Amino acid sequence: MSVKYWKTIEEELKRFWKPGEDIVLFAMNRIKDSRCELCGHEPITNRHVLLNTQNGRKMSVGRICVVNIRKKMEELGDRKKIGCVGFGQMRKAADSLNKKTHGTAEIMALDSSLDLIENILSSPDSLDTEEFKSILSDTSQFESGRGCALHSMAADILHKRLMDQEEADLPAVIEKFNYEEEYDSDDDDECYVAATSCLPDGYNDPLEAADTGVIEDIVSRDGESFEEFEARLHNSYKNLRRRFQNIFRDEE
Repeated sequence: MSVKYWKTIEEELKRFWKPGEDIVLFAMNRIKDSRCELCGHEPITNRHVLLNTQNGRKMSVGRICVVNIRKKMEELGDRKKIGCVGFGQMRKAADSLNKKTHGTAEIMALDSSLDLIENILSSPDSLDTEEFKSILSDTSQFESGRGCALHSMAADILHKRLMDQEEADLPAVIEKFNYEEEYDSDDDDECYVAATSCLPDGYNDPLEAADTGVIEDIVSRDGESFEEFEARLHNSYKNLRRRFQNIFRDEE
């Protein structure tokens, strides 16, 4: 590494962190043409998202720069390691960093990891979609308890954000992410999509419209009451919602 490189990362690190503060790796993903915010190199293969837990600042860097941040921290008198969330791909990331240079990363205890994710989700506006996907992927391993609750919380926040975007009803979101293969075209799906396409102005969600009674005039199946149609609609929403959450899980 050149003298210019080390000078650059020291200057950027000092803007991001000061001795005594903690740096944690909480997300990792691949985004085309990503740029390392520490050294300026682009593109980087894996974007490591670091969080300063004291000042709330984030920085996305390449793997080599994570290792070199730790070296520079020690030069500046702080022997702390980079913390890594203690489950999912973050554990693998910690192993990879330590193979590169022993002592770079330290896996956080489970409770501390969950505390961190909960704190991050309490201020979701700072998260981008890829960071949500990383959190959803890592928390998808939990089938119950607090980890499962945080997974649902992250999914709810991201779902609402996407739904709030212009023309982003659920079928459009699914089409946007090209996950049509993740679900079958069954009656419930067709019911939901059909209902969404027939909504009056001012309504984006057929469940909301159903709750207020404005879609009672939508044609139901032969012999089907509106209550039966509404029940199918609700089941459709739940099924699609579950599939929407599952698209963020790891495909290993």
